[in-house]
Amino acid sequence: MLCILEDIDALIGHYGDVVLLQWLDGNHQVDKVINLATTNYPERLDPRIISRPRRFDRVVRIDAPDAKLRTAFFARKLPDQSAEERARWVALTKGLPFSHLSEVVISVKCMGNDL
Repeated sequence: MLCILEDIDALIGHYGDVVLLQWLDGNHQVDKVINLATTNYPERLDPRIISRPRRFDRVVRIDAPDAKLRTAFFARKLPDQSAEERARWVALTKGLPFSHLSEVVISVKCMGNDL
């Protein structure tokens, strides 16, 4: 079984960490489960949530793509683009995740909005 806890910081804020801890390794624990949690605010998580074995054994940080990845993304999505125009797109989208890059392409190329 795969249990996905999306925005775990919000879940903790709403239900409290005691309830979450009971599900992870307390009264309500279920065996043979892989717990996967996401958050945009890892600094909000109490270390006891992520630092105890079997709760979450691995923390993976997924940052926004760097210039090299954005260049490759735009090359794939906009193959007719000149190198200069691609460099402009790359510069203007610094810090955006892939989902936002897709929205930029749709907004500009499909909806006719300015970059």
